[in-house]
Amino acid sequence: MSIANQLIPAQQLKSVLDKHYNLRSPLSIKLIGSGFNHNYQVKTAKQKFVLRIYLNNKYYIQSSDDFKFELDLLEYLTAQNIPVSSPIKNNRQEYLSSAKFNDHIRYFALFNFAKGKKFDLSINEQNIYQLGKIIATLHTTTKHFYSNYYRYSLDLDKILVEPIQILKHHLLSKNKQNLDFFQSTYEQLLQNVRGLSKTSANFGLIHGDLNETNIHFERDLGFTILDFDHCGYGWRAYDLIAFWDIDARLWHCFIEGYESVRRLSPQEKELMPTFAAIRDIWDMGDVLRMMPVWGEQPDAEYLDQCLERLHDLKNNFAR
Repeated sequence: MSIANQLIPAQQLKSVLDKHYNLRSPLSIKLIGSGFNHNYQVKTAKQKFVLRIYLNNKYYIQSSDDFKFELDLLEYLTAQNIPVSSPIKNNRQEYLSSAKFNDHIRYFALFNFAKGKKFDLSINEQNIYQLGKIIATLHTTTKHFYSNYYRYSLDLDKILVEPIQILKHHLLSKNKQNLDFFQSTYEQLLQNVRGLSKTSANFGLIHGDLNETNIHFERDLGFTILDFDHCGYGWRAYDLIAFWDIDARLWHCFIEGYESVRRLSPQEKELMPTFAAIRDIWDMGDVLRMMPVWGEQPDAEYLDQCLERLHDLKNNFAR
C-alpha cells in the first residue's frame, strides 16, 4: 500500500474517534475490509458502527467534494426510507471528517452498522423480488436528489473506453497479445449503447457496484444496501447487471420486482447482454486503475486472466 494510504493503527483511530464523535467508551476497533477503502468495525458497550477511511488518489474521485456528494446522497436516501447504511454526523454536524496521518490528509466517515449477512442471491424468489423493488425505488427516488457537490458519470468513457485503453497499455508493457482480436466486439458494444439516449427515464444516479457483498440481509429487518463508493450518474439498466448471472428463474423474479416500480423499456431489456459484457470489462479496468493506489502493478498472470475473459466475452457475445 502506498504511504498515502497506509493502514492506520487502531490506537490512533481511537484518538480520532474520541476527537470527532461522541461515542461512549470503551471502544474496540478492528479492520474488516481493505479494498477500495479501509473499513473498520467500531464497537461500544451497546452499539456497532463502521468507520470508513477513504483511500487517496482513486481514479474516479476528483476531490473531497465527491465524498460529500456520496454522504449527501445517503442522507437523502435514508430520509426517503431507502434501506441504506446511513452516515453519522461528527461533532461539527458534518458527515465528512479529516485528519493527518503520515503527513497525508485522510478523509473518513462513520456509518451505522448494517446488520445481517451478505445476501445469497441464489436462494429465495420472494426476497429477490423484494430486492428488485428496492433497487427500482432507489432509481426513481434519486431523480429528485440534488447536491451542491460534484460526482462523476459512469458513461461509456468510464465503463468501456478507459478500461480498454488501460488494458491495452498494460498488455503492451508486458509484451502480451494486443487487443486487435477484440476490436470488432468493442465497436459493437459502443454502437449498441450509443443507441440508448441519456434521458431522465433511463439515465441518472445509480449505485454503480451492486454486487452481493454490498447487500446485507436479515430475516427480520430485510435488506440494507451498502457501499455507495462507486455511485454516480449512469444507465439504470447497467446497475442491474450485477444480478445477470443468477438463475434465470430468479432473474425473472428480480426484474418482475423491479418493474413493479419502474418499467424497463424494450431497448433497455435488449441491451442487457451488452451491459453484462461492458460490466466485465469495467471490472477489469477498475482493478487495473486501482493498483497504483494499492502500490501494486499487474503481473503476467492477472493480465493473462484478463485476456482469457476478453476471449470469452468475444465468443459469447458473437452467439
